Amino acid sequence: MNYKRVIINKDIFRPRSEPARTIYDVWVKTAKHRELDKNWIQSERLSVLLAAQAYATKYNLPVPTIEDIERAEIYAVGSATFGADWARKVADIMEGKSK
Repeated sequence: MNYKRVIINKDIFRPRSEPARTIYDVWVKTAKHRELDKNWIQSERLSVLLAAQAYATKYNLPVPTIEDIERAEIYAVGSATFGADWARKVADIMEGKSK
């Protein structure tokens, strides 16, 4: 029998659309080092901010502020899909869909 090879995305929470995916990927990379960084909350916020600002600049979108990043983080806190929700909310802010 021939079976088609199925590639399964290992991270079911990873957003499929940009810029949320890029922001989420940077957050995941930073979050992996939480145990090494006593200031991990600030590190994660900064990495999300820098990723969002770089994407916004590259694609001529409104550049988010640290206040936007924190507001999006508060929106996502408590969710089982925290990282994805945070990234999507930041993307919504950048695309003018949310304030």
